[in-house]
Amino acid sequence: MLRLFPSSITEKTFVSAVSIFLVFMLSLVVSGQSGRNRRERDRQQRQAQRDAVEVLQEEAEKLKAILDKELRREFDPQSFRHLSAEQRTRLMEEWFKEHAERQRVVEAIEQQMAKIKGLQELRSEHDEIVQKLKAIKEVAAQEEADLTVECLAALIEAREEAYENMLVKLGFQTASERDKELGYRDLFKPGKLWSDNQGIHINAHGGGILFHGGVYYWFGEHKTEGPGGNQANVGVHCYSSTDLYNWKDEGVALSVSEKPDSDIVKGCVIERPKVIHCRKTGQFVMWFHLELKGQGYNAARTGVAVSNKVIGPYRYLRSLRPNAGVWPENFPANQRTGLASEETLESWSDAWVREVKNGLFVRRDFAGGQMARDMTLFVDDDGTAYHIHASEENLTLHISELSDDYLSFTGRYIRVLPGGHNEAPALFKRKGKYHLLTSGCTGWNPNAARSAVADSIWGPWKSQGNPCVGLNPQNVMGPEKTFGGQSTFVLPVRGKQDAFIAMFDMWRPRNAIDGRYLWLPVQFVDEGIKIEWANEWDLSIFKDQVTTMESSSAGYTLVWADEFNQDGPPDPYNWTYEHGFVRNRELQWYQTDNARSEDGLLIIEGRRERLANPSYTPGSRDWRRKDEYAEYTSACLKTMGRHEWTYGRFEMRGRIDTRSGLWPAFWTLGSAREWPGCGEIDIMEYYRGMLLANACWASEKRWTAVWDDIRKPIKEYDEEWSSRFHVWRMDWDEDFINLYVDDELLNTIDLSTTINATSDKANPFHEPHYVLLNLAIGGTNGGNPSETTFPARFEIDYVRVYQKQKTID
Repeated sequence: MLRLFPSSITEKTFVSAVSIFLVFMLSLVVSGQSGRNRRERDRQQRQAQRDAVEVLQEEAEKLKAILDKELRREFDPQSFRHLSAEQRTRLMEEWFKEHAERQRVVEAIEQQMAKIKGLQELRSEHDEIVQKLKAIKEVAAQEEADLTVECLAALIEAREEAYENMLVKLGFQTASERDKELGYRDLFKPGKLWSDNQGIHINAHGGGILFHGGVYYWFGEHKTEGPGGNQANVGVHCYSSTDLYNWKDEGVALSVSEKPDSDIVKGCVIERPKVIHCRKTGQFVMWFHLELKGQGYNAARTGVAVSNKVIGPYRYLRSLRPNAGVWPENFPANQRTGLASEETLESWSDAWVREVKNGLFVRRDFAGGQMARDMTLFVDDDGTAYHIHASEENLTLHISELSDDYLSFTGRYIRVLPGGHNEAPALFKRKGKYHLLTSGCTGWNPNAARSAVADSIWGPWKSQGNPCVGLNPQNVMGPEKTFGGQSTFVLPVRGKQDAFIAMFDMWRPRNAIDGRYLWLPVQFVDEGIKIEWANEWDLSIFKDQVTTMESSSAGYTLVWADEFNQDGPPDPYNWTYEHGFVRNRELQWYQTDNARSEDGLLIIEGRRERLANPSYTPGSRDWRRKDEYAEYTSACLKTMGRHEWTYGRFEMRGRIDTRSGLWPAFWTLGSAREWPGCGEIDIMEYYRGMLLANACWASEKRWTAVWDDIRKPIKEYDEEWSSRFHVWRMDWDEDFINLYVDDELLNTIDLSTTINATSDKANPFHEPHYVLLNLAIGGTNGGNPSETTFPARFEIDYVRVYQKQKTID
């Protein structure tokens, strides 16, 4: 393996330089609309920009020279003498892939260098124009010319947006993979364009969010251009995020059908999709409002689809009108028969309104099922799921209980605010109270929001009025128009106390794809809620929560995860690989082909297959060179050069093969020095019937470790233990490392004792570590694999890293 970053210019140095450059380039965009200390920030950012550019230029020139030399390097033909034609072809393909990556880095550097000058010129021009506009605005304000001031304020804002658009053209907001890795957004800007990791405005309208496995998944309507874009021409889109600011495009989760007889044929209407996870079945369940093609809004149905993977693809099951032949629980018996019919009443007359409240449309639709239009889903603390939808010609909301597999209705439901003319429901729970956010019914045009509260989801529900406060300066719309938006979902923020985000959509029916998103924090007043306009804001307004994300404890928040939800090779921006014979006289030859993501799992596969050893040297005493062939292959993945952490909670959910000769591991190594002075932590290690939970550091003798280890026989568990998935965890802080399996504490390492016996007296467990995942075979500890049938698999559901958040005063 050729070394990309020699000691004279480390990968870490280069990444640091690029990181400084990109973070500060992008911070110009983030700060462009802030009015707080703008001049001082601009001065600091320009200086930081100059510093970053100098570092980047110097390092880029050195790196480019090295890479150019590497690209011209040729193979020694003698190194191929022991390889078969197939093996030579495979090795050449790997070599060319590596060099293509090097060439990509060179090209990326050249592109960034070319953009620097353009960005500097653009920023100077932008600053000059904005300063002139502000000077004019100040004069206008002194003359009390209100209209002029408002116009100039709008002009300044337009200029700021034009500046952002220019950045897009220059490529600074196309969210390259490096941008994605660093993160390029740390503010919510309601009503502004919101780009995904491809630099494209997020296309998930009327959406909802599922938090699963430490990741937020945003599902919404995929709109297209023009007025016809409100129809379902594509389907339901999905995006993922770990921080709620930056979103990765996961593609279309549910596609429309090309079959003319399908309910979801292209051209139908699919609105307000929501996804929930059923723990009983393990499936992800999507419900949505469905209108059949060519029938306008007369069908008023709800559709359901399922998937075994959170990002899909989802398989459409059916559509229906809920609760056919069942009366609402809060519907009095004396209202179940009525003399008045819809045909005999004048719409919106007093008699008509009275009969609607008394169940006119409930009776009409009793046999065929109740209408279901705008909808949302809610899962309560006990796992019971509810389908909330506008019914009775959008005049009354229904809350309906779903079956325990979330795929059908139990028949238990209630009417909420009869005759209130509510749609766009969003329901959430806080401190035992249920809150409901809705809107009136004015088509695509905005109206005033409404809210209601109840002590039980089954009511009674009490109206709380319009929760909105403030003015949206982009369109001069206030509470009476809900800032120009309409409610779609209320999102609980993990890791924060009393933290909820009200999600509104700003519909643009003439060009549906241009719809915008208004995300605003929810405040709690007495027993109701308040939603106040903010031009921009971030999650720091919420206090840290005592309990945080799933599978984490107090004070932790997720900082990185890989859920392995994309089939194919593992994400190259998370993982690198080891190659060949590496350590411990192990029998396997490590190669990339033995690792893949499939059905939501990372699979590391050990195989019994003969592979010629390109380093074979007859008579060599080096165990890596003395054998002409490797008899086994496997894979070792590591985050080295991609991600590393000091302290935190590290989790892996996986299933290990415990047969003879297999040696799976989930472990970390420090990046500061050679082994064992770098420190090693074996969060999960298995061989010869034993689970191990270890750590080691340097003794006085080079390459000799001091160990703190335990061994637990798996025969102490039940017979089915090896067939199940388990969660291995490390909690690591300044004082201790605690290692667990399924919440059982296996080992505690006191970090006051883990001082290297070398001259530097370093403590490697106060320094950054990276993660490794591998399946070794045989070797010094693995045992004899000769009687084991292959392939063998180490299956990983996820790897997650949490860290303590700083306390917010």
